Amino acid sequence: MLAGKGIAELIRIHDHGGIRERISGQMMIGYQPVPPTPSAEVSPKETYTKYEYRIPMRDGRRLFTAVFVPKDAAKSYPFLMTRTPYNVAPYGVDEYPQRLGSNTDFDKAGYTFVNQDLRGRHMSEGVFEGMTPHKTNKSATDVDESTDMFDTA
Repeated sequence: MLAGKGIAELIRIHDHGGIRERISGQMMIGYQPVPPTPSAEVSPKETYTKYEYRIPMRDGRRLFTAVFVPKDAAKSYPFLMTRTPYNVAPYGVDEYPQRLGSNTDFDKAGYTFVNQDLRGRHMSEGVFEGMTPHKTNKSATDVDESTDMFDTA
């Protein structure tokens, strides 16, 4: 969650154990935050519950979707969705990845993570078409990336 942060805020965020990174300039091309120590990391399995669904699309195909919901049910959480041709492994409700977001800041921030195999890839049904073009005049069964996203949400 580094977007929109000023340089001073980034320095404060990445002050680990008194060892402060020095960040200079206005742009941080290729900047990599210091990873937390292994003892500070919490496994997603400890804080999230995983559900797996095969969500039906308007043409009858079902797309494999893994949903990770925070175990703290005291409030509602926004969701972040990733649709990928690569895979949403590991598969199985008891199998968890090492982290859910693109970095551990997302895991700690409190999101519901929704990860989906694209149409025709891995555990999803259908035929894969890379970069499916948007169809402006769709019939009731025409599909593209926008309809798959809409049907999933």
